[in-house]
Amino acid sequence: MKTTFNYFRYLLLFVAVCTFVSCSDDDNNGTSDSAIEIAEEFKTINCTGSDNDSQSITFTAKNDWTALPSHSWIDLSKRSGSAGEQTIIVTIDDNTEFKTRIGTITIKDKVSGKTVDITITQGEKGSVFNITSVKGDSKNEGGTLIINSEDLVITDTINVASNYEYTMNVDADWLTFEKADRNADGSVRYIFHADPEKLYAAAGYKEKTATVSFDYQAATRVPAKKEYQVKFAGITPSIVSEESPAILEDNGEAYKTTIHVVSNMLWKLGTTPSFTEVAYAGDENKSKHYFETNTAITLTYNKAALQIEAEDGTLTFVDAAGKALDYTLKVTYPGVGNDYVYIDDTAFELGDNRMHTFDAQGADLGGYYDDIALNFQVKAADKNNIAFYIVRQNFAGAPIYSTFSYWDEWENENVEMSTDMTGYQGWGFVEDPDVNTRTAVETVSKTLFIKSRGGSESWYPGNTASTPDNERYFAFFAVSSAKYPSFGDLFDEEGNLKAELEGKFINCSQKATGGVKDFECPDLTGEVLQAAAAGQTFTFSYSGLDLNAEKWGASWTHGDFEVEDGTLTKDPENWGVGDMISYDFGEFVNGAGTITIEVKPNTTGKARTEKFAIFAGMSEFNNAVFTYFTIEQAAE
Repeated sequence: MKTTFNYFRYLLLFVAVCTFVSCSDDDNNGTSDSAIEIAEEFKTINCTGSDNDSQSITFTAKNDWTALPSHSWIDLSKRSGSAGEQTIIVTIDDNTEFKTRIGTITIKDKVSGKTVDITITQGEKGSVFNITSVKGDSKNEGGTLIINSEDLVITDTINVASNYEYTMNVDADWLTFEKADRNADGSVRYIFHADPEKLYAAAGYKEKTATVSFDYQAATRVPAKKEYQVKFAGITPSIVSEESPAILEDNGEAYKTTIHVVSNMLWKLGTTPSFTEVAYAGDENKSKHYFETNTAITLTYNKAALQIEAEDGTLTFVDAAGKALDYTLKVTYPGVGNDYVYIDDTAFELGDNRMHTFDAQGADLGGYYDDIALNFQVKAADKNNIAFYIVRQNFAGAPIYSTFSYWDEWENENVEMSTDMTGYQGWGFVEDPDVNTRTAVETVSKTLFIKSRGGSESWYPGNTASTPDNERYFAFFAVSSAKYPSFGDLFDEEGNLKAELEGKFINCSQKATGGVKDFECPDLTGEVLQAAAAGQTFTFSYSGLDLNAEKWGASWTHGDFEVEDGTLTKDPENWGVGDMISYDFGEFVNGAGTITIEVKPNTTGKARTEKFAIFAGMSEFNNAVFTYFTIEQAAE
């Protein structure tokens, strides 16, 4: 009996062991016939060391169940329940250790004893990984690429705060990034750049999104990945001009205008008006995809012969592929009209100061000088509808008025007078050459004659406050004779030049023949010469004027006179040099000459002193003094 009892005891033990082994094989597999069914995504929880949100675990139980965490830092919203679909809220305390920790949650079926484990891996104390857009977008919600038209870039900037080691990857070839610098809080600033050409190839002007992934790399910390969306919001392609229609206006050189095309798309010129030359102003077309760029275009009337009537045309634009755009610009040439008159200033050597200067005198004809001729051209709608005016100016670029003042020496006062300058009384005149040419707008050849300086110009009616030793200035007009039939028609009721004529004339001047102020004799002027009683000879060099020239009438005075501002204060009482000296003006060569003064012996028996001056004797020079000096001579 004992043997039989022992046999049954071992048999029961064997069955029990086999049953235990069979249960153990099925408990923790989570297979399809498991009593606890849970998806793979809920079997693993990875989290950082602090500030973790609660997470939900969803599973299905066939029977009553229990849930047990392995550590106290894992808390469950419930630890038991009945059959059916279940949800447990898992809360994980902050890690206070400087090392990663691992825990589990075991869910057990009460009937079969089968279990399922959920693994929790938490990073060490103080672990951080935050992404914040510099524009203020919320964490991990993504940013938007901003177009900077001034710098021609498409960028977005983020700050990444982390104590993980990580790598960044972008899933689009049109987006790149660069590490800029580290912020004061320790975060790193990254700048995203969109390549305009690649972006255009990928999306045109439509919206496009790229994904940036951040992969944690440190083996001792939580392996994870975060994604950040970088979005290009797209644009509405546009092309505009600041002026429509574009009107070709007379700027004094040509009929032209400049327009500015502002566009955020790449474009080229399409058709252009037949009467207009179109060119980029100063530079090529730099329009770009996405960026608002300002391109200046110059439109110039391109016909050698201007048209009297108006003309219209259209300027069109095409995209980079040559496809016509909807935007067009009307271009208008207004025509010159029947009263058009324009001086071609090519023959006038204006220079930087925009003024033509005539010589003082023309060819020497033996005692008098020929007129100075200048051939020029003037364009006009009607060659028989042209009037020429020469209008005196007080100085270079002076305002132009209908009246001028001159000094009436007989009445001893300034007299304001109005004078008709047609054909001019003394300064110049315009005549026709033998041949005229003609085009749509007629080009007429003319000759301007300017009178040489000197002669009777200082006398009325030739007097216009002009003397040969002063440069003189005038404005030369060519206008419609129908619109401006007289000199007075150039001016308004106040005597001011009419506004429509501003800039429609040529500033001119004529050189002086030389003035008293050009004379220089520094060793003599104002000096006191000490002469010996027996007599003495002095020689001085001078420059600027030839005192032997007839027009200067270099006269002498001695004795009682005064000089103020280079002029005798009163007419001389003693003409000539008197008995004390004699003089000789040497030959004037290459702008220089000599004055020889011979002081005669002093036979008076006492020291003597005398003042002398050389002045311009002709009345128009108003007793202007060339030089003056004093001689002191000892007694014999």
